Amino acid sequence: MKTKRTLQALLICVAVIAIIAVSCKKDDNDNPVIEVISPADNQQYFFGDTVFIKVRAYDNDGYITDLNFYINNNNVSIDGNKLIYDYNWLINDNFPPADYTVKIEAIDNEAAITTKEITVTVAESEPVPDFYSNINTSLVGNTVQFTDISKRKTTSWLWDFGDGQQSSLQNPGHKYNTAGKYNVKLTSSNEYGESSVTKNNFITIIDSVLTDIDTNEYKLVVIGKQIWMAENLKTTRYADGSAMIDGTNLVFNTDETENSYYYVYEDNSTYLEEYGRLYNIAAYLNGYNYAESATDKIQGACPDGWHVPSINEWYELINTLGGIEVAGGKLKTKGYDYWLAPNTGATNESGFSAKGGGYGMGADTYKYLKRVAYYGTSSKDYILNLFGDRNNVDELDVPFDLIQFEGISVRCVKD
Repeated sequence: MKTKRTLQALLICVAVIAIIAVSCKKDDNDNPVIEVISPADNQQYFFGDTVFIKVRAYDNDGYITDLNFYINNNNVSIDGNKLIYDYNWLINDNFPPADYTVKIEAIDNEAAITTKEITVTVAESEPVPDFYSNINTSLVGNTVQFTDISKRKTTSWLWDFGDGQQSSLQNPGHKYNTAGKYNVKLTSSNEYGESSVTKNNFITIIDSVLTDIDTNEYKLVVIGKQIWMAENLKTTRYADGSAMIDGTNLVFNTDETENSYYYVYEDNSTYLEEYGRLYNIAAYLNGYNYAESATDKIQGACPDGWHVPSINEWYELINTLGGIEVAGGKLKTKGYDYWLAPNTGATNESGFSAKGGGYGMGADTYKYLKRVAYYGTSSKDYILNLFGDRNNVDELDVPFDLIQFEGISVRCVKD
């Protein structure tokens, strides 16, 4: 009997010890640890800002199973991504000016919970106005597109284009009717106030017709951010008044490579108006003044404020029009007045109005009228060409000694 009672007492002791051990084990579990890296407590933000909530969470004796973010007790955690330890909170119309409590909750594998709270202040503020335009130099009568990029909440806009005209649209287009330089002002407003920004001499407007020193007039066209002549050059003189040499009926010899010659196709003046003149390199570059860098602007035979385009500037034009495989058609005039059939892909949607002016250098050497257009560049050994039977644009890398005599067409681009 005594043995039985001893055994029962021993079993009770073991049970008690087990319960105590379990309890101790449970009580020894460490809660998760949360460290808020950003933002700082009581940090201030404005409409349109993004609050980058970034935390470090860990558990010393286990692992984190859940991490939740709350804004004013609303759980904003991303479903299925409970272990992502950051959250980007965009301050939009759903969060008017006020103090917001941001709570981070971490749960470990023993279901222990730790929370951490900080305060974020969304403050009242008038807008911070800013804007840009699709182009800063354009032509009389062309539309300049303005785009609002004001920061913070904006509910109304007032544009002053500097020519006496205004608009209340957020992103207006505007036509200037007079050449000149214009200041542009944007006033942005909301329920907390208004603020303005003025950009001086922001827009330059030039006449839509360019006149050279010989009083030849050229139509102009805006393509992307560039302004081009929409007709081939016709001048016989440089902008300083010095003359080139008339190459009519010329028979070359190798001692004349430094001379600046201009021609008209087949020495026939009836081609001048539509196709312009043809120039050798020395003529259109005013000597062999090649561009030595991508930023060099070689005026050459162009009027003041204009220059012979480099190969890089030609490629800017080509890329604006969709790339080398399709730009040719967008540059060429439509139909068969200035190109022989099939005039592949020709739409002239760019307004560039390329015509097949051929090439030559006098003395019955003219070729390919209405079949090809060669254009000079300021880049050494490079010319550009378009073909009537192709939709693409070709860049020709031609050794200097093969093109020093040839007369080709020239287009100028605005500085």
